[in-house]
Amino acid sequence: MDNAKAGMAVSETEYIATANLQEAKPVPHLIHSNVKEIVEQQQLVFESLWINAIPATQRMREIEEGIERTETKIVEDAKNINNKIESLGKSSDEILVCSDTGLLKIVHNSFFGVYQEIMEKYEKGYHSGVRWVTHISCKEDAGLAKLFLDIGVKIRSVRNLPPLNFLVTNRVFFSNAEQIDRKEERKTINSLFTSNDGLYIKQYKTVFEELWKNGIDAIDVIDDIERGLDPEMVDIISRSANAGNTYLDLLRSANKEIMLILPTTNAFLRQYKIGVIDAITYAATCRSVKVRMLVPKSKNTVELNDSLEKYNYLIDNANNNNSNVQIRYIQT
Repeated sequence: MDNAKAGMAVSETEYIATANLQEAKPVPHLIHSNVKEIVEQQQLVFESLWINAIPATQRMREIEEGIERTETKIVEDAKNINNKIESLGKSSDEILVCSDTGLLKIVHNSFFGVYQEIMEKYEKGYHSGVRWVTHISCKEDAGLAKLFLDIGVKIRSVRNLPPLNFLVTNRVFFSNAEQIDRKEERKTINSLFTSNDGLYIKQYKTVFEELWKNGIDAIDVIDDIERGLDPEMVDIISRSANAGNTYLDLLRSANKEIMLILPTTNAFLRQYKIGVIDAITYAATCRSVKVRMLVPKSKNTVELNDSLEKYNYLIDNANNNNSNVQIRYIQT
């Protein structure tokens, strides 16, 4: 059993213990009792320790063969957390990190030197480097990411990060579930879940590789942000309500042109019900957005066409060559 600070002995009738143990020094004080209740209590303490301890022969074999014991725990002491992070360069072959930019900022403020040393080893061929997945969404994120890119860290941006910040190497797994605000000035995290259990390591390596595969190179994202462009993204929206809101937001944000294909009459009716027709009409009349629609010819679409003509919204209308909405029919 690790971290023993004192010794004890207990029999059926007596209990004896030391307050603390110091190597190569006589024991200055002993605690002795034959009170039945105290003896029984210490017997229970011993049994609990015995259950949680491992056989001495097993531990001796682990030491002789250099086998690390499987250990999973939560570290909350700031000094111990810092020591864990600072030891990464000595105990890893490659570091894989998935985090929000809040944690990226903490690492830059407090542990950037650790990663510089790791990347120096990488340059010399003594380490496999660092790969980092985060979400770069603004100029502040871009500037922070560039500092890590400059020392050789590979970064990809993923829009939908998992709620758990984590780091995994070939030997350890660290995680932290805090939501860290990048605007907050912090030197470290409040708690750290750590494990060298192979199951954690294997699972989160798999999670990381999937995120990495779907991520966008940070250099491309930063270039888009610096040019004032929205970072490229591909999202799968599974809920119909969310899809409808995203659809309408897209139409409402258009400033130049909207091109819309409604392949069936039912599709046209669905768009009409959620407010798409109102949104594009408003865009055309109030923001001078050009709208081109391809729709099937049916009673409903013809009525829409007629109503738009009455208000002079159609470019194709001979009486109004300055209108912004065009509708053309497609065969279905």
